[in-house]
Amino acid sequence: MALEFHDTAGIASGSVFECEDGWRGLIAKAAAEVAEVDRMAEGWNVRIVGGWVTDGALTLQISYDGRWPYEVVKLICDEYRAKSMTICEVCGRPGRLRSSIAATRCDDHA
Repeated sequence: MALEFHDTAGIASGSVFECEDGWRGLIAKAAAEVAEVDRMAEGWNVRIVGGWVTDGALTLQISYDGRWPYEVVKLICDEYRAKSMTICEVCGRPGRLRSSIAATRCDDHA
């Protein structure tokens, strides 16, 4: 399943996220954080341009201009990857990484 966001600050137009709907809120929070970084960092043009599941966790792809925002972008990517491993990808309730299926799921969706 692919998630799409329309007119969301911090997310580039046309971005697609290859994950289930349970992470929609998590991605929206990451987008708000990215939008704030973009407001503070003139000329960096920081935007989330997509995302997908890697080994059961969310991987965000963030685009930016210049080299200075690299550390900030890496921190955001790492933070939301870690958070995704505590949220069911299917429903958004608390979950955990299920290594047997390489997915983060609640008990109901395991």
